[in-house]
Amino acid sequence: MLQIASYDPSGKISEEIYGYSCWEKIKDAVYLGAKSPEELEESIMSQRTDVVLAAADEHDFTRIDFIRKLLANYPDIFVVVIGNSDSCHFVRNIFLLGAFDYLLTDELEKELGKTIMRMSRTQRSAYFSGKIYDKVLVLARHIFDGGSNVGELVKDIVDTIYSDWNDNTIACQQVIEHVKQESYKHFVRKKPWLEKFIYRGDYIRDIGFELKSKGEIEEELCRYYSEVNQLFTKYNVIDVNKTIYTIGKSVIRQVDSKVTLDSVARDVYLNKTYISHIFKEMTGISFNDFVTELKTDRAKTLLHYPDMNVSMIADMLCFGSSGYFSAIFKKHTGFTPTQYRELIKK
Repeated sequence: MLQIASYDPSGKISEEIYGYSCWEKIKDAVYLGAKSPEELEESIMSQRTDVVLAAADEHDFTRIDFIRKLLANYPDIFVVVIGNSDSCHFVRNIFLLGAFDYLLTDELEKELGKTIMRMSRTQRSAYFSGKIYDKVLVLARHIFDGGSNVGELVKDIVDTIYSDWNDNTIACQQVIEHVKQESYKHFVRKKPWLEKFIYRGDYIRDIGFELKSKGEIEEELCRYYSEVNQLFTKYNVIDVNKTIYTIGKSVIRQVDSKVTLDSVARDVYLNKTYISHIFKEMTGISFNDFVTELKTDRAKTLLHYPDMNVSMIADMLCFGSSGYFSAIFKKHTGFTPTQYRELIKK
């Protein structure tokens, strides 16, 4: 929740800002006007102000000095200067002081909402880096080390976020989306092959601001990280030795095409009979079963994308027909591809 105060001795700009339509869209901000430095100081101290909208005149050096003092005393506050000057020298000085943005008065209504949204993202990113990132690394290490139950670690992350953001639903969901995105990057950096098997979702892009309860979000995260954990455990078999890793990596590279013993043998310069024998001996899984498992898990990821129908996925993964694909998918997951897609939507 952004606490926003304006410093506007005339009061005219503050009064105008109150009437802007952007406040109808920005639900995670509170706006208060201040006509004097004393009022602003009181607001900063009592309301823990995050943003100051400062009306400044190019020739009012007292106002500029006030901004300089404000940023010196409260370096974490976002300061947005509002003025009429389009002088490059003046605007440059404003940014050199450390202001977040400079908005022209006649474009204020159009641009203020965008600036506040940028601040919200910056604020949440700073919070994530300062307090949540280490928790995400602990969760990732837990998964990489073979830990099975992710629920307790997920609950700790969710509880911390909801407590710190005072149960502000939109802000919490956006921070948690940051958690998913950053952990996704960490997983893929550690094991690049995971990229094909983890859906990189985005609350904002996919479903807008569909508000979920804390319990729903915790359940969703538990399911997400449990799936990652299962993938990691299942395919960790390819790390058994260098030869198996090379074979497994070749299969993963080819997963979106027709994978055969011949194609892998050509790729890794090994005899196909040897590949079949050593893979089964070292992993306990036949080469063909490994390929089918891999393609099924790849299909799970592709089914998240609404523009890809079942026939397209069957064709892309070289199952021969959508009927055969559906039969194999149901055998391995308990659901048909259509049922699985409905499950995702719910």
